[in-house]
Amino acid sequence: MSQERSGNVLYEEIGATWWPLVWAPGLALAGIGFDLMLGLRPHLLGWSLAGAILLAFTALWVYARRRFLRVRLTTTELWQAGERLPLERIRRVESDTHSDERDRPSIAPAGTRVLGGGMTAPRKYEEVMLRLDDGSLVLAWARDAEALGRALAEALTR
Repeated sequence: MSQERSGNVLYEEIGATWWPLVWAPGLALAGIGFDLMLGLRPHLLGWSLAGAILLAFTALWVYARRRFLRVRLTTTELWQAGERLPLERIRRVESDTHSDERDRPSIAPAGTRVLGGGMTAPRKYEEVMLRLDDGSLVLAWARDAEALGRALAEALTR
């Protein structure tokens, strides 16, 4: 576990790794290699320019995913994209898959605020409903909602 000024990290999804940045130079080198295999004189400027353009778009894609799809739970707060929610504001996890209580909603009511600023949870992400100290519901989200829900429930009992 890494230590940060806001507490120990209990759960984290980074959104994307930086390894896709090797695709662009790899494709440019493959293009040069194919030119050489075919007995052609490779167009180094063309392949370099194509690799640089692809690298720029890939870097933007990775940066956006790391900024807008990041989920981090520490001992003091929950981060969803750029929004931070202090744990003392969370009363309970509503969408606990292991709960036998029937009075908890299983589907978020229309208009429930989504943490991180989106209109809905990101595509391919699952929702975790949270009850706040003012009685309102909010939607947290993660690729592994069950693990986030467990980590949140554990953090709230500390």
